[in-house]
Amino acid sequence: MQVYSENLKPHMNLIDIFRLFALSNEFKFVRIRENEKLELQKFIERVPIPVKGTLEEPATKINILLQAYISRFRLEGYDLNSDMVYVTQSASRIMRALFEICLKRQWS
Repeated sequence: MQVYSENLKPHMNLIDIFRLFALSNEFKFVRIRENEKLELQKFIERVPIPVKGTLEEPATKINILLQAYISRFRLEGYDLNSDMVYVTQSASRIMRALFEICLKRQWS
C-alpha cells in the first residue's frame, strides 16, 4: 500500500498505471531468468502499451506478463507461464486496491 500511496497520482496515463502495478511488493521475489530474456524481448515489442524500463528490471517482466495475458499471447516457456499465473492471480486484487485508493481520494 505504501508504494501505491506514494506513486499514485490523480492524472496518470496507462503506461504509468501498468508501471505502478508492476512495482507492487507482491512481485519483489520474481526474477528474470536467463532463458526468459529472448522471449521477453520478443513480447516487449508486441505489447499494446509501451513498457517503461529495461529487461533487467523485474517490474518490466511483470508489466510484459500482464499485458501478454490481457492480449492473449501464447508463452512458450514453463517458467514464464508459471510467473504469468502468479501475476494474473494478483492482478484483480491490486487493480481493485488502486481503484479503492482513487475513490477514497475522490479522483473518480
